[in-house]
Amino acid sequence: MESTEVSKTGLTDKELKEETIAVLNPYTRSDLKGVRVPQSLLAEARLESIDFIRGIALVLMMLSHGVKGLLLWEDFPVWGLVVHTITKFSSTLFIITFGVSLAVAYLPHVGTPLWPQKRLRLLWRSLEVMFWYKVLTIAQMIQGYTNQEILDAILFKTFPDYVEVLGFYAFALLWLSMILPWWKRSPFLIKVLLVFAMISAQFHFTYNFTWQNMSLKAILVENRGYFTFGQLTRGPFILFGLILGEQLYQARRDKWLTFIISLILISLGTILLGVHYGMNKEIYFDSLIGLAKNVGKHPPSQNFILFSLGGAFAIAGLGLAGGRALSRVLYPITLIGKYSLEVFVFHIMVIFIIYRYLLDYYHNVDYMMALNLTAVLILGSAVWAGLIKWRRSQKF
Repeated sequence: MESTEVSKTGLTDKELKEETIAVLNPYTRSDLKGVRVPQSLLAEARLESIDFIRGIALVLMMLSHGVKGLLLWEDFPVWGLVVHTITKFSSTLFIITFGVSLAVAYLPHVGTPLWPQKRLRLLWRSLEVMFWYKVLTIAQMIQGYTNQEILDAILFKTFPDYVEVLGFYAFALLWLSMILPWWKRSPFLIKVLLVFAMISAQFHFTYNFTWQNMSLKAILVENRGYFTFGQLTRGPFILFGLILGEQLYQARRDKWLTFIISLILISLGTILLGVHYGMNKEIYFDSLIGLAKNVGKHPPSQNFILFSLGGAFAIAGLGLAGGRALSRVLYPITLIGKYSLEVFVFHIMVIFIIYRYLLDYYHNVDYMMALNLTAVLILGSAVWAGLIKWRRSQKF
C-alpha cells in the first residue's frame, strides 16, 4: 500500500508520484509505482492550460500561413482580411508562452543536481530548432527561388518570412540557458527592471546601430525588409513570460490565485486593445486591414504591439480561466500545443511541399478553397500530434 505521509510540500507521496509522472519528459518517463520520489523531482508541474494557449497560438499561425501561403493579398475578400487580423495575436502569444514554459519546466531545477542536464537539454533543443529552421527555409524556397537565394538564406544573409520565428527561438534558447540561474536568484523588482532595460536597449540599437552588418541588426533588433523577430525586440515578451510562469507555478494548486492572474491578463489585454482602438478610431477599419497585411510587424510599430500584445494577453487570460476543463474539452488544440515544434514543421511541409509544390495550388485557388485547405491542415496537425503522442507512449 502506498504511503499517505504528507511531505514538506503539502503533498502526499501518492500525489508527488502522480505529479512527477505527469511532468516528466516523454523520452525519460518511467513507471514510478512503488518508488519514493525525491523532493527535487517535484520541480515541474505541467499546466495543461499552457499547452492549450500555445495550441491556440499555433492554430492562429496555421490560419495565417495556410491562407496567405496560397493567395495574394488581392485574392482576399474584405471580410477575409478582417478575419486574418486576429492571426496577428499568434507570434506574441507564442513567445509569451515560451517564457511561461521555461519558468514552469526548467526554472525550478536551477540549483538542483538536475540542472546541468536540463541546461544541456536547452542547448540541444537550440540546435534542434536551428536545424529545422534551415530545413524549413529550404522547403519554403524550393519553388520560385534560385540556388544562390536559398544559400543566402541558409547563411543568414536573407530571411524568409514564414519560418523566422524558429530562428528567434534557436538564438533565444542559447542566452536563456545562461541567464536562468541568475534570473532565479534575482528579486522580483530586478526582473521587472530587466524587462524595461531590454526595451531600452532595443530602442537604442534600432536607431544607433553602427555596425555595417544588417543581418546582425535584423537578428538583434529587426530591420525593414528582413522578416526576423529580434532578440532585443521580442525578448521582453519572453522575460514577461518568465515572470508570469513563476507566478503560475507558485499558484498551480490555488485555483483562485490562478483565476485572479487570468483576470489581470484579460484586463490588460482589454486595456491595450482599447488604447489601440482609441488611437485609430477615425481610421479603425483601415488600421485593421493594414495589420492583416503585416504593416508595422517587422520591426514592430506601436500600433502593431498594442494590438498583438493586447490580443495575446486576452487569449492567455481566457485560456488560464478555462483551466484544465477547457484544455480537455478542446483537447486537439492542447495536443497541438504540446508538440509545438513537430506541428510547426508539419504545417510548413504541408503548405510548401504538398499544397504548393506537388499540388500546384499556389495562386490557383480562391479564398474559400484556401480556407478549407487550411482547416484540413489544422485537423491534420492535430492528428499528427496524436500520432506522435501514441508513438512515444509505445516506447515505454
